[in-house]
This record gives sequence, C-alpha cells and structure tokens, in this order.
Amino acid sequence: YKELKEKILYFASGLISIGINKGDKAAIISENRPEWAIADYGIIHTGALTVPIYPSLPQNQIEYILKTSGAKYVIVSDRKQCKKINNICRKLDLLKYVISLSEPEKEYAFGIKTFNDIIEEGKKDYINNKKRLDELSEQIDFDDVFTIIFTSGTTDNPKGVELTHGNVLSNIEATLNAVEITREYLFLSFLPLAHILERMVGQFLPLYLGASIAYAENLSTLKQNIIEVRPTIILSVPRIFEKMHEA
Repeated sequence: YKELKEKILYFASGLISIGINKGDKAAIISENRPEWAIADYGIIHTGALTVPIYPSLPQNQIEYILKTSGAKYVIVSDRKQCKKINNICRKLDLLKYVISLSEPEKEYAFGIKTFNDIIEEGKKDYINNKKRLDELSEQIDFDDVFTIIFTSGTTDNPKGVELTHGNVLSNIEATLNAVEITREYLFLSFLPLAHILERMVGQFLPLYLGASIAYAENLSTLKQNIIEVRPTIILSVPRIFEKMHEA
C-alpha cells in the first residue's frame, strides 16, 4: 500500500505538471490492470473527474463519449486504443494529452506520454507540485462529482451518469453493513472496471478496507487464474457463473 500511495501521488503530480485542474475530465480506456486503479485515484486526487470507457467500444462511440463529457485527457491501455484516438483526435477540440499504459508504436497526431513518463515527471516535480496537489485535494467535497459513467446506449446514444464521492462512500458503508468483509480478503477483478459494479465493489471497496486485488488476465484464463490466486471473493454476473459450471 505504501508503493500504491506513492504511485498515485506521483501520477497525480504528473497530471498537474501537464496542466490538469479541478473539474477537468480524464477518460480511461483500458482493460483491468493495476494501472487502471492508480490512474483513477490519481485523477480523483486532483479534483478532476474520471470518465471510464469500455475498451471494446468502436471509435465512433468513444468519440461521442469524449466529446459529450468534454474530456481533455485520455488514458489508453495499448496501441489498439491509441489507433482509435488517432483516427478521431482532430474532431476532439478539447483533447490535450493521451497517456498510454504501454509504449506507443509510432508518432501520433496528438501529444502522447506513457504512464511511466507521467509517474517519473510527477516524482521529479513532486516537491513543487505538492502544495497545489494538497490544495486541490482539500477542496474536494462530499457532494462533488468524481466520475461520469456512460450507459451502454443500446437504443440511443449513451447517457452520462454523474456520481459523487458521497455516493461511493454510502455504497461502501451499506455493503459492509450487509456483508462481512475484512482486509484479509483477496478479490479477483475481471468484470470491466468501466462498469460501476466492478469499480465500486472490486476496486473502491477492497482498497477502502486495505484488502488485496488480483487482476485476471482475461475471461478465457479466468478458471486458471482462480486456481492460481485462490481469491476469497469473486464478483460476477450469473452468465459467467453458468459458463464456469458448464465447463
């Protein structure tokens, strides 16, 4: 947790170095991985808002969400997602930076930094940025919006749903009142973090408790990952359990 805290603070500091401010929107387009949580908490720590986007979405839907939310920063997992942003970036007037969790393949038509670039820049500038970072985090209020989550949009364009810090805390408290969970538990994360169920119960809840999170490689390796890490809790939906039973 000490390492996690340092990376979150350095990432937040790095975001300040590239110009993020309270109320700005930063999108995350990535599969589940530790960097997802670090980026999410880093964004929130600056008073900015996270806009999670499913990496499986086609670029036209990603374009719509980025435009509608007004995202200035986009965090992507890999070259495939970089390519999507490259194809639509000229239509995104507010876009300032793309941050890639992996090494970019080539030069793109937008400013791009890697996740490690932001961490290193934030570490280097941390002493200078700490006062500003403290000011931004102290301004965060219980009723402030911290994320905009877009619905699937099966019948129309996706709709953005705003959630506050208070929403998350009340849900965590309600869950802990209903279910006995301790910091000794190990969670296995595999449902998309772009969905509030996984993000709430599979990320915020265990980190609130000081518990541990393992990240499944993908759905096809889920059975093997369960055997390997032996999680205490698996958050899922009925269809996944049915498939596991059938297997």
